[in-house]
Amino acid sequence: MNENIKIIVVTHKNYTMPKDSMYIPVCVGEGKQELRRKFYSDDTGENISEKNSQYSELTALYWAWKNLSCSYLGIAHYRRYLTKRRRARSLEDILSAEEALELLRRYDVLVPKKNWYPETISKHFIYCKKDVQVVHSHYLEIVRDTIQKQFPDYVRQYDAVLKGHRAHMYNMFVMKKEDLDQYCKWLFSILFTVEKEIKGTFSDQRIMGGLSEFMLDTWLLTNKKKIKELYLFQTEMSFTKHLIRAIKKRFFGVVG
Repeated sequence: MNENIKIIVVTHKNYTMPKDSMYIPVCVGEGKQELRRKFYSDDTGENISEKNSQYSELTALYWAWKNLSCSYLGIAHYRRYLTKRRRARSLEDILSAEEALELLRRYDVLVPKKNWYPETISKHFIYCKKDVQVVHSHYLEIVRDTIQKQFPDYVRQYDAVLKGHRAHMYNMFVMKKEDLDQYCKWLFSILFTVEKEIKGTFSDQRIMGGLSEFMLDTWLLTNKKKIKELYLFQTEMSFTKHLIRAIKKRFFGVVG
Protein backbone atom coordinates (compact mmCIF):
# COMPACT_ATOMS: atom_id res chain seq x y z
CA MET A 1 0.00 0.00 0.00
CA ASN A 2 1.27 3.48 -0.87
CA GLU A 3 1.14 5.21 2.52
CA ASN A 4 1.46 8.66 0.95
CA ILE A 5 -1.89 8.65 -0.87
CA LYS A 6 -5.15 6.79 -0.34
CA ILE A 7 -8.46 6.90 -2.19
CA ILE A 8 -11.37 5.19 -0.47
CA VAL A 9 -13.77 3.29 -2.74
CA VAL A 10 -17.22 3.40 -1.19
CA THR A 11 -19.34 0.30 -1.73
CA HIS A 12 -22.50 -1.26 -0.34
CA LYS A 13 -22.04 -4.59 -2.12
CA ASN A 14 -19.39 -7.07 -3.18
CA TYR A 15 -17.69 -5.73 -6.29
CA THR A 16 -14.48 -5.94 -8.29
CA MET A 17 -12.02 -3.41 -6.89
CA PRO A 18 -8.95 -1.70 -8.43
CA LYS A 19 -5.63 -3.51 -8.05
CA ASP A 20 -3.64 -0.37 -7.26
CA SER A 21 -2.97 -0.38 -3.50
CA MET A 22 -3.83 3.33 -3.36
CA TYR A 23 -7.51 2.33 -3.47
CA ILE A 24 -9.05 1.34 -0.12
CA PRO A 25 -12.49 -0.38 -0.37
CA VAL A 26 -14.81 0.76 2.43
CA CYS A 27 -18.20 -0.90 2.93
CA VAL A 28 -21.21 1.07 4.12
CA GLY A 29 -24.89 0.51 4.81
CA GLU A 30 -26.76 -2.77 5.19
CA GLY A 31 -25.01 -6.04 4.41
CA LYS A 32 -21.81 -4.73 5.99
CA GLN A 33 -21.25 -7.84 8.09
CA GLU A 34 -20.60 -9.95 5.00
CA LEU A 35 -18.45 -7.35 3.24
CA ARG A 36 -16.23 -6.53 6.21
CA ARG A 37 -14.52 -9.89 5.81
CA LYS A 38 -12.68 -8.53 2.77
CA PHE A 39 -13.10 -4.71 2.90
CA TYR A 40 -12.65 -1.96 5.46
CA SER A 41 -15.86 -0.85 7.19
CA ASP A 42 -17.21 2.59 8.06
CA ASP A 43 -18.32 1.46 11.53
CA THR A 44 -14.86 1.03 13.07
CA GLY A 45 -12.90 3.67 15.00
CA GLU A 46 -14.49 7.11 15.15
CA ASN A 47 -17.49 7.02 12.83
CA ILE A 48 -21.04 8.08 11.92
CA SER A 49 -21.94 4.77 10.29
CA GLU A 50 -25.47 4.83 11.74
CA LYS A 51 -26.25 7.86 9.56
CA ASN A 52 -25.57 6.07 6.27
CA SER A 53 -29.18 5.94 5.08
CA GLN A 54 -29.15 9.74 4.86
CA TYR A 55 -25.47 10.56 4.47
CA SER A 56 -24.66 7.90 1.86
CA GLU A 57 -20.96 7.92 0.88
CA LEU A 58 -20.25 10.64 3.45
CA THR A 59 -20.16 8.09 6.28
CA ALA A 60 -17.15 6.53 4.54
CA LEU A 61 -15.60 9.97 4.01
CA TYR A 62 -16.04 10.75 7.71
CA TRP A 63 -14.46 7.42 8.66
CA ALA A 64 -11.48 8.04 6.36
CA TRP A 65 -11.04 11.59 7.66
CA LYS A 66 -10.98 10.42 11.27
CA ASN A 67 -9.10 7.12 10.93
CA LEU A 68 -6.68 7.12 7.99
CA SER A 69 -3.18 8.56 8.06
CA CYS A 70 -1.66 9.74 4.78
CA SER A 71 -0.46 12.86 2.95
CA TYR A 72 -3.24 12.82 0.35
CA LEU A 73 -6.75 11.42 0.65
CA GLY A 74 -9.60 11.03 -1.81
CA ILE A 75 -12.96 9.38 -2.37
CA ALA A 76 -14.38 7.36 -5.27
CA HIS A 77 -17.30 4.97 -5.72
CA TYR A 78 -17.36 1.28 -6.54
CA ARG A 79 -18.64 2.18 -10.02
CA ARG A 80 -17.14 5.67 -10.52
CA TYR A 81 -13.45 6.58 -10.74
CA LEU A 82 -11.27 9.45 -11.89
CA THR A 83 -9.11 8.86 -14.95
CA LYS A 84 -6.77 10.82 -17.21
CA ARG A 85 -8.08 8.83 -20.19
CA ARG A 86 -10.97 10.20 -22.22
CA ARG A 87 -12.06 6.73 -23.28
CA ALA A 88 -11.21 4.54 -20.30
CA ARG A 89 -12.47 1.00 -20.81
CA SER A 90 -11.61 -0.86 -17.62
CA LEU A 91 -10.24 -0.48 -14.11
CA GLU A 92 -6.79 -0.77 -15.65
CA ASP A 93 -7.35 2.73 -17.10
CA ILE A 94 -8.30 4.59 -13.93
CA LEU A 95 -6.08 7.05 -12.08
CA SER A 96 -2.95 5.42 -10.65
CA ALA A 97 -1.06 6.46 -7.53
CA GLU A 98 1.85 7.64 -9.67
CA GLU A 99 -0.43 9.78 -11.87
CA ALA A 100 -2.30 11.21 -8.88
CA LEU A 101 0.86 12.20 -7.03
CA GLU A 102 2.32 13.82 -10.14
CA LEU A 103 -0.83 15.92 -10.60
CA LEU A 104 -1.03 16.84 -6.92
CA ARG A 105 2.41 18.39 -7.12
CA ARG A 106 0.85 21.00 -9.44
CA TYR A 107 -2.78 21.19 -8.28
CA ASP A 108 -4.55 21.41 -4.93
CA VAL A 109 -7.53 19.18 -5.72
CA LEU A 110 -8.43 16.57 -8.33
CA VAL A 111 -12.12 16.41 -9.28
CA PRO A 112 -14.31 14.92 -12.03
CA LYS A 113 -15.29 17.22 -14.88
CA LYS A 114 -18.35 19.30 -14.12
CA ASN A 115 -21.83 18.06 -14.92
CA TRP A 116 -23.94 20.46 -16.99
CA TYR A 117 -27.70 20.87 -16.45
CA PRO A 118 -30.21 22.81 -18.59
CA GLU A 119 -31.71 24.15 -15.34
CA THR A 120 -29.81 25.91 -12.60
CA ILE A 121 -28.21 23.68 -9.97
CA SER A 122 -30.82 24.75 -7.42
CA LYS A 123 -33.69 23.85 -9.76
CA HIS A 124 -32.00 20.55 -10.63
CA PHE A 125 -32.06 19.65 -6.93
CA ILE A 126 -35.52 21.04 -6.21
CA TYR A 127 -37.15 19.22 -9.12
CA CYS A 128 -34.99 16.08 -9.18
CA LYS A 129 -37.74 13.99 -7.61
CA LYS A 130 -41.48 14.09 -8.06
CA ASP A 131 -43.72 15.61 -5.34
CA VAL A 132 -40.98 16.99 -3.05
CA GLN A 133 -40.25 20.35 -4.69
CA VAL A 134 -41.44 22.48 -1.77
CA VAL A 135 -39.50 20.37 0.73
CA HIS A 136 -36.30 20.46 -1.34
CA SER A 137 -36.55 24.22 -1.76
CA HIS A 138 -36.91 24.55 2.01
CA TYR A 139 -33.83 22.37 2.54
CA LEU A 140 -31.70 24.65 0.37
CA GLU A 141 -32.88 27.66 2.39
CA ILE A 142 -31.88 25.91 5.62
CA VAL A 143 -28.43 25.11 4.23
CA ARG A 144 -27.97 28.73 3.18
CA ASP A 145 -29.13 30.04 6.57
CA THR A 146 -26.74 27.66 8.32
CA ILE A 147 -23.80 28.77 6.21
CA GLN A 148 -24.77 32.41 6.79
CA LYS A 149 -24.69 31.88 10.56
CA GLN A 150 -21.62 29.66 10.82
CA PHE A 151 -19.45 30.66 7.84
CA PRO A 152 -20.75 33.91 6.32
CA ASP A 153 -17.73 34.27 4.01
CA TYR A 154 -19.00 31.27 2.05
CA VAL A 155 -22.51 32.50 1.26
CA ARG A 156 -21.59 34.41 -1.90
CA GLN A 157 -20.05 31.35 -3.55
CA TYR A 158 -22.87 29.09 -2.34
CA ASP A 159 -25.35 31.37 -4.09
CA ALA A 160 -23.19 31.45 -7.21
CA VAL A 161 -22.98 27.66 -7.36
CA LEU A 162 -26.74 27.22 -7.04
CA LYS A 163 -27.43 29.85 -9.71
CA GLY A 164 -25.04 28.19 -12.15
CA HIS A 165 -25.62 25.32 -14.56
CA ARG A 166 -22.41 23.36 -13.96
CA ALA A 167 -21.00 21.71 -10.85
CA HIS A 168 -18.59 19.04 -9.68
CA MET A 169 -20.89 16.26 -8.50
CA TYR A 170 -20.73 12.80 -6.87
CA ASN A 171 -18.67 13.90 -3.82
CA MET A 172 -15.51 12.72 -5.58
CA PHE A 173 -12.10 14.34 -5.13
CA VAL A 174 -8.48 13.88 -4.05
CA MET A 175 -6.63 16.51 -2.00
CA LYS A 176 -3.98 17.01 0.65
CA LYS A 177 -5.00 15.50 3.97
CA GLU A 178 -4.55 18.86 5.69
CA ASP A 179 -6.97 20.44 3.21
CA LEU A 180 -9.38 17.56 3.66
CA ASP A 181 -9.25 18.14 7.41
CA GLN A 182 -10.36 21.72 6.87
CA TYR A 183 -13.01 20.76 4.32
CA CYS A 184 -14.54 18.04 6.49
CA LYS A 185 -14.61 20.23 9.60
CA TRP A 186 -16.49 22.84 7.58
CA LEU A 187 -18.76 20.38 5.75
CA PHE A 188 -19.87 18.25 8.70
CA SER A 189 -20.37 21.26 10.94
CA ILE A 190 -22.93 22.53 8.42
CA LEU A 191 -24.54 19.16 7.71
CA PHE A 192 -24.96 18.16 11.35
CA THR A 193 -26.72 21.47 12.01
CA VAL A 194 -28.94 21.09 8.94
CA GLU A 195 -29.78 17.52 9.92
CA LYS A 196 -31.13 18.71 13.28
CA GLU A 197 -33.29 21.28 11.49
CA ILE A 198 -34.85 18.87 8.99
CA LYS A 199 -34.95 15.64 11.00
CA GLY A 200 -38.37 14.03 10.80
CA THR A 201 -39.05 15.65 7.41
CA PHE A 202 -36.51 13.73 5.29
CA SER A 203 -37.92 13.64 1.76
CA ASP A 204 -36.01 10.54 0.76
CA GLN A 205 -32.98 8.48 1.59
CA ARG A 206 -29.51 9.94 1.05
CA ILE A 207 -30.79 13.51 1.30
CA MET A 208 -27.81 14.73 3.34
CA GLY A 209 -25.46 13.23 0.78
CA GLY A 210 -27.39 15.01 -1.95
CA LEU A 211 -27.22 18.38 -0.20
CA SER A 212 -23.48 17.99 0.30
CA GLU A 213 -22.80 17.81 -3.45
CA PHE A 214 -23.16 21.61 -3.73
CA MET A 215 -20.76 22.16 -0.86
CA LEU A 216 -17.57 21.05 -2.60
CA ASP A 217 -17.59 23.82 -5.22
CA THR A 218 -18.60 26.35 -2.56
CA TRP A 219 -15.54 25.40 -0.52
CA LEU A 220 -13.16 25.17 -3.49
CA LEU A 221 -14.15 28.58 -4.88
CA THR A 222 -14.13 30.39 -1.54
CA ASN A 223 -10.68 29.03 -0.70
CA LYS A 224 -9.38 29.63 -4.24
CA LYS A 225 -8.10 26.10 -4.65
CA LYS A 226 -6.31 25.21 -7.87
CA ILE A 227 -8.20 22.26 -9.32
CA LYS A 228 -7.54 19.72 -12.04
CA GLU A 229 -10.57 18.21 -13.74
CA LEU A 230 -10.29 14.59 -14.81
CA TYR A 231 -12.54 12.30 -16.81
CA LEU A 232 -15.06 10.09 -15.05
CA PHE A 233 -14.97 6.35 -15.72
CA GLN A 234 -18.23 4.61 -14.86
CA THR A 235 -18.29 0.82 -14.76
CA GLU A 236 -22.07 0.49 -15.03
CA MET A 237 -24.09 3.48 -16.12
CA SER A 238 -23.67 5.22 -19.47
CA PHE A 239 -24.79 8.83 -19.98
CA THR A 240 -27.94 7.59 -21.75
CA LYS A 241 -28.87 5.29 -18.86
CA HIS A 242 -28.15 8.07 -16.38
CA LEU A 243 -30.47 10.43 -18.31
CA ILE A 244 -33.29 7.87 -18.45
CA ARG A 245 -32.90 7.21 -14.73
CA ALA A 246 -33.07 10.94 -13.94
CA ILE A 247 -36.24 11.38 -16.05
CA LYS A 248 -37.97 8.45 -14.34
CA LYS A 249 -37.02 9.77 -10.92
CA ARG A 250 -38.21 13.29 -11.60
CA PHE A 251 -41.45 12.69 -13.47
CA PHE A 252 -42.57 9.30 -12.19
CA GLY A 253 -40.97 9.12 -8.76
CA VAL A 254 -39.24 5.84 -9.50
CA VAL A 255 -35.70 4.75 -10.21
CA GLY A 256 -35.08 2.14 -12.87
